[in-house]
Amino acid sequence: MKIRTAILSSGLMLSAFVTMQQSAMAQGGVPGMRTVGEEITRSLIWLGIAGIIFLLAYKVVDWTTPGDLKKQLAEGNTALAIYVGSLVIAIAIIIGHLLG
Repeated sequence: MKIRTAILSSGLMLSAFVTMQQSAMAQGGVPGMRTVGEEITRSLIWLGIAGIIFLLAYKVVDWTTPGDLKKQLAEGNTALAIYVGSLVIAIAIIIGHLLG
């Protein structure tokens, strides 16, 4: 349910951004110049996209890890926690380079 909400809100933000760009161009705005509102909207869109990619990558790690990942972490499996933490950092770096 949360993923559907995230996808829907990302889609709504994207459509709002496209509408703002079209209206700015119709009013004779300078191409390439964006207002603060447009920059915030673009940042929120990319944040939503990065969040969705991160969730998908985490699910892949969860599926490929033997056993129940949440249960193992709750039991205090330190080795698994370090492994998952390093994967989370690696995924975040990759997403940052892809979207940056």
